[in-house]
Amino acid sequence: MRHPGQRVTYGEPDASQLGPESVITITRSERLSLFRLLVAAFLNETIMRQMVKRDTVIYAELEADVRAGWAQTLSVWKNGREMTEFRNSGAHGRALRFFRWVFYGGKVQAYVLSYKAWGEIPNMEEAAALAVEYGRFADGGEIVRQAKNLTTDAKKNNGSAGA
Repeated sequence: MRHPGQRVTYGEPDASQLGPESVITITRSERLSLFRLLVAAFLNETIMRQMVKRDTVIYAELEADVRAGWAQTLSVWKNGREMTEFRNSGAHGRALRFFRWVFYGGKVQAYVLSYKAWGEIPNMEEAAALAVEYGRFADGGEIVRQAKNLTTDAKKNNGSAGA
């Protein structure tokens, strides 16, 4: 997948900062109307500002393409407990409760994937491929598929993750 869209980053994708408990989370929404994409951009910017205040975030990246109607986030956490706590609190928790329609309503297709980092941080193209193949998939708000188990062997066979 080619990613010509706008990109915002925090930190550096430095795999040497990863520990045994490090977690990568990828979210991807496709088929976003211009209105949904603008609302998503505002929400993601607000969420990212809150997220980078935590010392448990190693790296975060947000990318979107207005013409193609997609948005994607990649966040790398020192551990999964901190990621889960953040997901359910503050701006992110409010976005999940009140703006679910932006990311899951209408014709939107959404993917969410969290997995142990294994000493590597994917680039955005690799992250998109991983999310689409292994992530929980919702089409128009209906969960079509739960996330698949992403194992080291599956990742190596897929060849889509790398530093």
